[in-house]
Amino acid sequence: DHIDNFKVTVALHTILHSRNIYPAELFIRARKYNSHVQQCRHPTLCQWIRDAVQCCTEELEKGTVSRISIVILSTADIPFERFIFDVSGFPDLPQNQFDIPIENAKMSPFDLEEQYRAAIVRLGVCEATLGTLPEDCTFTITIELRQKANYPHSSTSWLPESQRNVGTSYSQDVTTIPLRSVTFGDAIPFELWIEESVAKSKLKASK
Repeated sequence: DHIDNFKVTVALHTILHSRNIYPAELFIRARKYNSHVQQCRHPTLCQWIRDAVQCCTEELEKGTVSRISIVILSTADIPFERFIFDVSGFPDLPQNQFDIPIENAKMSPFDLEEQYRAAIVRLGVCEATLGTLPEDCTFTITIELRQKANYPHSSTSWLPESQRNVGTSYSQDVTTIPLRSVTFGDAIPFELWIEESVAKSKLKASK
């Protein structure tokens, strides 16, 4: 539960606003984690986000996920940016132990909320570092599975990454921008960072 409320819902709304993927008038100011956030008010997009979060949550509960990425794509489906949530540090627990308190978790809910707030603030001002994207960019969500995880069944909403041409432009030359580490005491850490692709770097250099 520590990742599913923060990560793809609030973070995705924030990223879509800060990266100008949709017009600013589609967003309203809301409040989450004791901070002002931007929330999309378009019904169809909001439903898509809810469905995406549910799909991610289902895989997280199976303990199969290593990373969740929100990928910004050009009109030609070329990846420009990846907002990566590395959840590989999450423990692989059976479902009947999800609600059992973690013994070595010394952090209060308030402290955890403060970490979430700090991460959201960083996401909200990332344009200052990343610069302006070309018009008409779009986005998708990808998950990377742990090495020994079973591939999601073919009837699910997930497609192999190569079929969407997501990540094919990434290499060792990506620019990595650390954003935030979120920890729960000594347990359940996750890392948040941004990667800019070579294609995005070339675009910035040409301006």
